[in-house]
Amino acid sequence: MISAIVSMNRYIPFAILFLIFISTKSIGQVAGVSTDKLAAYNAETLELGLMELEPTFSYARALGYYNQEGDFRDYTGVEISSALTFRVSYGITKNLEIAANVATQFNQLGLSAKYYLLGNEKIGFGLLAGINSDITNGPRDLSSIQRQYVFGITNHYNFTDIFSVSNSIQLQDSQNYLGSDLFLNSEFGYYIHEELLLIAGFGYSRFSNDEFDDSNVLSFVPGFNFEKKSFNVALQGQFDLVGKNINSYNGVSVSITQLLK
Repeated sequence: MISAIVSMNRYIPFAILFLIFISTKSIGQVAGVSTDKLAAYNAETLELGLMELEPTFSYARALGYYNQEGDFRDYTGVEISSALTFRVSYGITKNLEIAANVATQFNQLGLSAKYYLLGNEKIGFGLLAGINSDITNGPRDLSSIQRQYVFGITNHYNFTDIFSVSNSIQLQDSQNYLGSDLFLNSEFGYYIHEELLLIAGFGYSRFSNDEFDDSNVLSFVPGFNFEKKSFNVALQGQFDLVGKNINSYNGVSVSITQLLK
């Protein structure tokens, strides 16, 4: 097993390039970099030479939407959203990791990076950056290719050895929109066992548009991470609480993270 893991080192650059050139779903926010929780990113990066491979299956459904006034309105039916995505991230220096995100639709490329800026054993700060670009097959005008540029700041604070919080703020600019999208995430984690981290937090998203009024949504994000030495399993829920001009989704996702060095 050890020799197999060591032999993976020679294939790491090729694996990353493969994922870069075959990407994925319509991505919002930075996609692919590592996190110790769910949707909120911590500041720490992967160790030098460490690689994460992770498939994620997500399922969500909307029975209604929030209108212009923020009131919930029922659909006559249901809107279902499901996806199978893959990500890879790799620590290329002591404080920098790069990543790519891949989905089964093969219609969008997501590249990202996380840089550990400063900190100590209690607190840390980092920078996020990414680009999401439409790579759907077929002829088109160059001006119709949509790109999203994402920049953010991430932070974590360890209250104790078993209790911590991670926070991230991201701004996303899309070439076809007049304004910027905003993503705020904050999540608390508590170890009830040395291998089981319970997580609960909130996420806020605001989307701008040049054709329609802005939309926003506040979501409750609970879940857990089951952490072993060579792999992690994460279960994440998302329950939209309030919003405006947007669907109201409830959903769940499962991620399995393999660690290679």
